[in-house]
Amino acid sequence: GNILSPSFPSNYGSGLSCIWIITVSEISYVQLKFNSFDVYEMDSPVCTRDRLEVSSINPHEGTATTLLGAYCNTNPPKGPIESLWNMLRVTFITDTTISAQGFWLSYR
Repeated sequence: GNILSPSFPSNYGSGLSCIWIITVSEISYVQLKFNSFDVYEMDSPVCTRDRLEVSSINPHEGTATTLLGAYCNTNPPKGPIESLWNMLRVTFITDTTISAQGFWLSYR
């Protein structure tokens, strides 16, 4: 499947909080591949303005999650991301200032 930021390929809006949950069969893992990535950050490597967070959800512990990474232009994803279990949460958060094109990712 694919996930695109709101309005992609145009710039995304401000003040967004979007969450996607990806679930695959219990014996599988989720893998994300980024086809396009432009999430605004002025200069902080810890992505304090706009960010895309990827967390693995442990289905055996309710809603317990493990943050796999928080990504923006100063800390972009470096290759595919794989979940620890069969569920993955993708969270896109934007502030109220400058926006950018956003992202397009594929998952399997």
